[in-house]
Amino acid sequence: MLHLDPKNWLSETYVVRESARLITEVHIRWFKEAGAFTLEGERYRIGREGLMSGEFFIKGPRATIATATKPSAFTRHFVVRIDGKTYSLRGKSLFGRTYELRRGRELVGTVAPQSWLSRKAQADLPEDMPIETQVFIAWLVLVMWKRSRSASSS
Repeated sequence: MLHLDPKNWLSETYVVRESARLITEVHIRWFKEAGAFTLEGERYRIGREGLMSGEFFIKGPRATIATATKPSAFTRHFVVRIDGKTYSLRGKSLFGRTYELRRGRELVGTVAPQSWLSRKAQADLPEDMPIETQVFIAWLVLVMWKRSRSASSS
């Protein structure tokens, strides 16, 4: 299980840990939904093809590793493609912040806040899924939470 904790109260940089072991830090840029992280000496870029629309991606040193599309701007749902497999990442309920990852109808993982008001998150994703892909899925949820915070503050 991954634990994602903001570096400080206002930060959009999250420290990613597995148990007590530091994995990486991932940052969500303020203006463009993009970021980057380093894992075992390799740099990964995460972001979106267009400024306000387009496919989300994670690119490793040599190639694109996974993509995610949002079928509708009005839903909290992504279709995620990883190594030829298709997953659905969607909000568990209309008002909650928990997201479920499904492969077909099977629930394979969740990304949830640590508590009701907390910005800390826990990502319980398949153990056989590469860690960089797990970070990407958690990042997608963090982006959605950031959007929600921005919308509620304006």
